[in-house]
Amino acid sequence: DELDETGGTVDSQTTYIVDLTRGLRNLKLTAWHSGIKSIDHNLYIRGGFVYEANYKAGLRILSLEEIANGRLLETGFFKTYLHDIAVEFDGAWSVYPFFQSHQEQPHIVIVQDINTGLYILDPTNAVSSF
Repeated sequence: DELDETGGTVDSQTTYIVDLTRGLRNLKLTAWHSGIKSIDHNLYIRGGFVYEANYKAGLRILSLEEIANGRLLETGFFKTYLHDIAVEFDGAWSVYPFFQSHQEQPHIVIVQDINTGLYILDPTNAVSSF
């Protein structure tokens, strides 16, 4: 969905939530707007959290606690691109939270930044209060 931000169809980074619990014929689509002027890219769900690459805004960690109400709650972030936040294709391209497969929450998250390389992060503080 990165073209909605670059195409100007939304005012800020937007993540689309698709509820398939009632099947494909009755799916529900909700748009969650972060308020950040950035582009979201790859996201992964592990446990009760979304680990989302947001180009110039870096890694965003979002709680799924209010997902049934169409809301995500940012619990942590790490900005890898050291310049301005903008709707441009620089910064965090992808994340990987799937090391330590036997644990509910990861103790290592990898972030790949187009400009500055690879980051190995510990997200414990962002996910431990939930």
